[in-house]
Amino acid sequence: MTETPVNLTLPETPARTASTATRRRRFRILTLATATVAGLAVWLVSAPLLGIDLTVGAPPAAQTVTAVSVIIAAIVPGAIAWALPALLEHVSPRGRRIWLILGWSVLAVSLLGPVSMGAAGATLVSLLAMHLVVGVTLIVGLTRPRRDDSTTRPTPATTN
Repeated sequence: MTETPVNLTLPETPARTASTATRRRRFRILTLATATVAGLAVWLVSAPLLGIDLTVGAPPAAQTVTAVSVIIAAIVPGAIAWALPALLEHVSPRGRRIWLILGWSVLAVSLLGPVSMGAAGATLVSLLAMHLVVGVTLIVGLTRPRRDDSTTRPTPATTN
């Protein structure tokens, strides 16, 4: 006699889907906030605490990295990073993989920014650290799991 496995997968209901979407949205907001706070933490240690001059470029086009610029530099790419994985997963079965390749590639290219602006020494290290903490937090935090745990439940072994 063959055993038929019992499937305990719960059907998707509007309330369940809304609950899952709400949890996912909250987690993404938390990820974006964490990336922003992490970038600000590096800035706080670098500029005000250690007194590192975070000015890059040559006059008259020199730019000073301020707390506001750190917040904007985290939130704008963070908002794009929020939407991109979801979009990619809807248009391709390999959306997660594409997102990871794009995310890590964009982070790598962003690291060239401080170098190309002529930053050196402690300024360069500080700016690279800001790029890394924000980028890694966004990539890791916004990467969806391979299986959506809201629709797939473990199936217990059946016994007779």
